[in-house]
Amino acid sequence: MIALGKLSCGVSRVRMLKIMRLVCGVALLVGSASVSHAQEVIDPGLGATRIPEPQDAAPVPRKRRVPVDPYAAQGVAIGQGGIRLYPSIEIGTLITSNVARAANASQADAGVEIRPTLGFASDWSRHSWTGSATADWLQYKNKSDLSTLAGSAQTAFRLDVLRTTHADFAVGYTLSQTGTENSQVPGTAISPRRDRNFTTRAGITHDFGGLETTLTGSLSRSSFDDVALAGGGTENNADRNYWAPALALRGTLGQPGSPLKPFAEMAYVPRFHDQALDRNNQDRDSQGLLLAAGISFDQGPLWQGEVALTDQMRGYADPELGIVNALGLAGRVTWRPTALTTIDATSSVSLDETETRNIGSARTWRTGVNLTHALRDNLQALAGTSFSIQDTGVSVDHTTTATLGLNWQVNPNMAAGVTYEGTWFSPGTGSASYNDQRLMTSIILQK
Repeated sequence: MIALGKLSCGVSRVRMLKIMRLVCGVALLVGSASVSHAQEVIDPGLGATRIPEPQDAAPVPRKRRVPVDPYAAQGVAIGQGGIRLYPSIEIGTLITSNVARAANASQADAGVEIRPTLGFASDWSRHSWTGSATADWLQYKNKSDLSTLAGSAQTAFRLDVLRTTHADFAVGYTLSQTGTENSQVPGTAISPRRDRNFTTRAGITHDFGGLETTLTGSLSRSSFDDVALAGGGTENNADRNYWAPALALRGTLGQPGSPLKPFAEMAYVPRFHDQALDRNNQDRDSQGLLLAAGISFDQGPLWQGEVALTDQMRGYADPELGIVNALGLAGRVTWRPTALTTIDATSSVSLDETETRNIGSARTWRTGVNLTHALRDNLQALAGTSFSIQDTGVSVDHTTTATLGLNWQVNPNMAAGVTYEGTWFSPGTGSASYNDQRLMTSIILQK
């Protein structure tokens, strides 16, 4: 009171009111700027344009994510772990003009195909885990001995170690069958040959700032079942079974988000067979080397993929088998010229094991193009073609395929489709060629 009285004596009341208003205005301005700065750190998109209201302090419930494709399967949530299961089953019929894919005396047949699938995927903010398992059973009406059972299973896990480092782990298994259309299966076989492959892989990727490197180690096991022959005999394929460890190093130039990134890769892939000598008394253990140089690109929704010039070399322990080399293009390109059309182009090169005397590997080049066009939101037209050349060391074989189809997504839980597939095979030797025309219809139930 005394101090206020003294101050009032020296300063008029009007001036005092002006000073108090000025101080209050400065305080309000400083307080508003402080709140605005704090909000800008949390949400730069809103902090500089508005002052938070009191109700902003309350948590806002997150809206449920709406899938981009309204006809996509929603899956089934498992507990609180952020994992969703995606079960499905496909039931279809098949009509073929050449069930055995024979060059002479082709026989038509019809069959039923059942393909159950179970997939899963994580929905975590960091790391990721995905996987799937599929079985494919095809039963023919007349040629039941040519019925097939195939399947595959794989899982992949990504661990984000640091902001610039992540690790990848994967395990995969495939079961396939190969018939007499393959030159490595005897023409007198009365049933397909069943092949198995198991692979486990681990890798680590680190971004050094403009240079991303990936070091990957893997181990695969390939085995081939025996084949029953006409007349009661059996082809023993135990000498073809082998282990294949591998070590690969890949370097990629470019900053994260760059549309074009050149890369180079080198891999060492030896093969060790269970038996020291094969049916021809030859040692097929080998040392393999893969070199690749290419470019990966990501031009938003228009272009995506990578293409590389690869060279695969394999030298065998038996000098009679020598060194085999395969040079070619490998990669995949996805092009979306319009919002309704997608075109996928693929290419690959491989060195496949063979049991032919004095021939180490069969060199195979494959290329294909597939087109998908949306006629409506839930109706797609499919078309594709592929071409392969295989140099078996004895002949150069050519295989051409063509596909046409329609896929109708009735709702997120049901789809139907019809597909035509044609195959034309032409051997390089005097052997006769063959063709096979197939019509397939199917219904898919999914969750």
